[in-house]
Amino acid sequence: LISIVGAVLIIWQSSSSPSGGKNDALGILFALLCVLCFAGYLVLTRKISVRYQPVSIAKWMFLFSALAAMPFSYSGLQHQLVYSSQATTEAYGLLAFALLMSTTLAFFLMPIGLKYLEASTVSIYMNLQPVVASGVAILIGQDIFTWDKPLAAALVIIGVMVVTTQRSRSAEQMPQPQ
Repeated sequence: LISIVGAVLIIWQSSSSPSGGKNDALGILFALLCVLCFAGYLVLTRKISVRYQPVSIAKWMFLFSALAAMPFSYSGLQHQLVYSSQATTEAYGLLAFALLMSTTLAFFLMPIGLKYLEASTVSIYMNLQPVVASGVAILIGQDIFTWDKPLAAALVIIGVMVVTTQRSRSAEQMPQPQ
């Protein structure tokens, strides 16, 4: 709850800034839906993650995701600037980074994390994404540093720390099988 309050504070303050987007409420709704779907994904795939190799899981997940998305995205693909002469080297570099680091690498590492941690602990770390996104936005000049950002970041980090330390303490207190 503490982490969620911090994440909401980051989102709420950024949506009330003069440089906010056109449809901030829709973006917040999608962010919340993403968190809920991701938490469900972690719970549903925990047993599979323990049983199969990360490469196998990612291979099948990306295949079925691509097949499910294709009917909705195919008509717009040919109109994307990345497929035209207007695309720059920087655009290709950013696309490669997004595909390789924040998507592929993250999904390859997720099953490994699920082998050693509970699904709820892994999903708690997703609350750190608004903190990282806010920090990057400040660094690249798309947001400004205000008093509320360190407060929100502290709330998120405290929430993650409370959950992870309480889980590790309860695991230590459980009687070990003999």
